[in-house]
Amino acid sequence: MIIEKLSYQYVAPGNEVVEAELREHDAGTDEFLFEHFQLLSQKAESDNTPRASFREEEAKNLFSKLEKGDDEEFLDAATIFTGRLVSEMDRRASDGLLVFARFIENDVTSTAVLKLDVVSKHAGVLRQVADGSQNLEAVRDVLDSPGKIQKALITPDLREDSEVIVSDRLSKAADYFVRAFGIIIDSRPIEAVLTIVQVVAQEVPEATAKVVSVLPTIDSGPLEETLDSLVVQVPELEPKREVIETSLREHQRPIRHIDTAAGLKAKITAGSITITGPAETIDKSTSWSSITSHEWTIQVASTTEPKKTYGK
Repeated sequence: MIIEKLSYQYVAPGNEVVEAELREHDAGTDEFLFEHFQLLSQKAESDNTPRASFREEEAKNLFSKLEKGDDEEFLDAATIFTGRLVSEMDRRASDGLLVFARFIENDVTSTAVLKLDVVSKHAGVLRQVADGSQNLEAVRDVLDSPGKIQKALITPDLREDSEVIVSDRLSKAADYFVRAFGIIIDSRPIEAVLTIVQVVAQEVPEATAKVVSVLPTIDSGPLEETLDSLVVQVPELEPKREVIETSLREHQRPIRHIDTAAGLKAKITAGSITITGPAETIDKSTSWSSITSHEWTIQVASTTEPKKTYGK
C-alpha cells in the first residue's frame, strides 16, 4: 500500500485556514500513517465499532474527491473540510494536525482523514510541520500514536449499512469533528439496546421488564426486523410500535441495527447501597416493598449463598 496524495494543515479554534497543498512524504511518514489506517480498518471488523453515514450530499461529494479526484479536486476538498472543521472548533477543542491521505493498493483507493493531537506540551511542533520546516517523520513521537488516535475517518467502509469508518475512541464531546465532515454515527450496540428499553419505558412502561427479558432471545438484525419480532412476543407494544421506531431512528445517534446479544445492565439504588447486575437477572431476582412512608425493604433472590467482602 502506498500514499498517492498527502496534505495536512495545523488547525486550532479561530486559526486561519490556507489553501491545502500536496506534501512530500518519506517511507517513515508513510509507515506512520499506514499504521493508523490499518488499525482503524481492523477495528471496523469488530461489532463494537459503530456504523456511520453521510448526513449531507456535499460531504459525500467532497469525500469522493478525496478518494478519486485529481490533485486540484483533492486539495479543494481538503481546504473546504479544513475550513469546516476550524469553524466547528471551540475552546474545548485541542490544536492538532489535520491530515488527508489517499492510499492505493492493487488499484483500490481509500481515504483517511486524521486529526493528530500533540501528546506532549510541545504544541509548536505542529506549526513547524505545517509550515514545512519539519516533516511528520521527525515529530511523530509527540503526536497520537497508532491505535490511540481520537478523531479519524476512513472511506470507503465495506460494512453493510455503513459508509464511513469512524474512530471508535471518538466521544460525544468530540461531535464537532463529525459535524464538520457531515457524518452521523449510529449508536453502539449496547447504547442501541439501552435506548430501546428507555423508549419502551417512556411509551409503554408496563412492558419494560418483559422487553428486557425477551430481547436476548431475538435474533440480531435491522431495527425493523427486531421490532417485528419484539412485537410478536410483546404484543403490548403494537399500538406504540410506529412511535417507538420513529424515536429510535431519529435518536441523536440513530439506531438502524440491533445486536440483541449486547449485555444490558441494571442498577438499583437505595440510599448509599447499590445493586447492579445483568438487567434480566435484576428484574427476575429483586423486588422491594414499603415498610412505612419513609422505609423500604429490598429482597434479592439468589441460587448461590451470598457472600460479603470489604473494600474501598
